[in-house]
Order: sequence, then structure tokens, then C-alpha cells
Amino acid sequence: MADQRDQDVIKQEPMVEESESEDREEVSWIEWWLTRSGNDFLCEVSESFIQDNFNLTGLQNEVRHMRRALDIILDIEFDGSDESSEDELEKEAQKLYGLIHARFIVSPRGLARMVEKYNNGDFGQCPRVMCERINMLPVGMSDNYGKGMAKSFCPNCKDIYNTKIKNDLVDGSFIGTSFPHVALLTFPELSPAGAGNFDKLSATTMNTYSVSNSGAVDTSRVMHSCSTVCSVLQNRGNAGRQLTRTLTL
Repeated sequence: MADQRDQDVIKQEPMVEESESEDREEVSWIEWWLTRSGNDFLCEVSESFIQDNFNLTGLQNEVRHMRRALDIILDIEFDGSDESSEDELEKEAQKLYGLIHARFIVSPRGLARMVEKYNNGDFGQCPRVMCERINMLPVGMSDNYGKGMAKSFCPNCKDIYNTKIKNDLVDGSFIGTSFPHVALLTFPELSPAGAGNFDKLSATTMNTYSVSNSGAVDTSRVMHSCSTVCSVLQNRGNAGRQLTRTLTL
């Protein structure tokens, strides 16, 4: 009897593995990537945005094997040989998605998705007592890949913090330096003082600081002018050009 039970267990094991494999196949690459722990700052980029070559302009200089990486993101079967390893291609796909993400989130649809995450508190709350745990916006300290991880910007005190939100897979370039500007220009109600406090961001400069986990300022201020935002948006698709026109009105 014991031998029979052992045989039954052995027969059932492949069925479990097959079921798990089927579940993975049913999930798109984008859905899988967004559910990875450490990607909490990212939203879902529309496939139509990814498929528009205009939105990919210049990224071929940033991502190796870009066409193959794009196929991975869009779940397109690749016909032909590729000398690159699967791990290398996967990393390039993750990088490409992040760089596209930075362009998508300054489009109307991308802004809407990020504001929804903001309302849910997905980017953390400001630790300062006077800010009363207001939700923060994500920001990158550089638009260049590999220069640091994404951080959180408080629309009230306008400081930048490392948060407890797990975002260790989100490079700062996946958000970009201009996102808080664009979000607050488009949705001034995100700032507690509303439009009355907006000139501090757009008419002059936005003074921000890199703050350590303890809350202490540990690097020099980063100056972002509105004109810089405009020049960045000029290279970010049709939606970006619409937002640029809004900034210059």
C-alpha cells in the first residue's frame, strides 16, 4: 500500500508544475514585471505607446539589442538566432521598459495613472510633522541611467526623500527629473497651497534636496527650471509637445 501511495504522489507532481507553468504563460511580461517586489513606483505603460516608434526615438543609443528587448516586453516570439544570453536580454528589456516609462508618465494617460498611484500613497508620505503625512511624488535625480535610484518629492515642503516604499528596481531615469514639475503643472491641486504656491515651482526654480533615511539633508540642492522641463518634453512624443505648449502659455 505504501508503495502505491508513493507512486500516486510521483504521478501528481508533474501536474502541479504544469499548472504553475500555464499560470506564468497567461501573464504578460509587463504584468509580471510590475508585480515584482521593488517596482512599486512604476505604472503600466500602454502597449500602443510602446509600439509607436516616435516614442522610442533615441533609445536605440541607450539599450543594446533594442529590437529583441522590445519583443520581450510585447511578448512577441523571436525568430532567428541571438548570441546574447537570456539574462542579458531580460536586463535590457527591463531597462528599455523603464526608459519608455519615463516618457509615458508625462503623457496625459501616463499622468492619470501616476496620479492614481499618488492618491493611493504608492510613493510614500512625507515624514515631516508639519506636512501631516502628505502623499509624495516620485522623482529621479538624473535622466541618465545608472546614476541613482528613484526618490520621493514632497509637494508641500518640496524636499526629496528616500522612502520606506520598496523601489530598489526603479532607476531614477525610469521616472525622470521633470515628472514632479509636469504633474504639479497639470494638477496644481496636488500642492496643498494650490495655484497660489505654484510660482515657487514654475516661475523661478524648484529647490530640492537629497535627504537621507534619517531625514537629514546630505547633498547640495538640485535646481530645475521650467525652461529645462520644456526642452525635455520636446523630445517626448505628441503628448509631451501638448504639455510643453501648456507650460509656455
